[in-house]
Amino acid sequence: MSDLWLFDNDGTLYDDGAAYSQFVDLLLAFILSMPGIDETSRQQLILALKNKKAVTATLFALCRDHGLDFNKTVDATFLKIDLGQCQLVSPDLVRKRGLENIQAEKVVFTNNASAYARQVLRYVGLETCFSRIIGVQEMGGLSKSDLKAFQFVQKLFPGREIYFCDDKREFLDPARGWAVLLVPDAVRENRPTCY
Repeated sequence: MSDLWLFDNDGTLYDDGAAYSQFVDLLLAFILSMPGIDETSRQQLILALKNKKAVTATLFALCRDHGLDFNKTVDATFLKIDLGQCQLVSPDLVRKRGLENIQAEKVVFTNNASAYARQVLRYVGLETCFSRIIGVQEMGGLSKSDLKAFQFVQKLFPGREIYFCDDKREFLDPARGWAVLLVPDAVRENRPTCY
């Protein structure tokens, strides 16, 4: 049995504070232009933004329920974030060395869209460290707060010893049977603490 390391993206592999701020502005503008979305659905998405929980899963569900193209929504929001204005280390050689020291398959497990995770990883120079990205689309709209998301990943990698790194404790709790590592705020100071 070989080891598998799963890494959250936002707040774990890079400091997402400035990027999230841009995303909120982009998404609020997009919400106002979303065709055929009722006020209740708009408020649901705004509440998810305020709570900063399951935002992408909520967006995915709204797109599915109202017949919107999720990829076009991602293009109009996430992929318009100007990473150059987010004070990200690029390339992030410290994290790259840390990840390269882990002699196991590494996968990104994120609540965001895969295209956005890929864009960020490319920008910070970590894309080649990972064999794949499991985002909200691959999980069918599930969020990491949902036990079903973890069961989905477990089915993808049966019989593997899984190590999971995330910066939010509530996303580590459902990882039953996995070794979990909480990545503290040191990530914001570019000190990789879980590698």
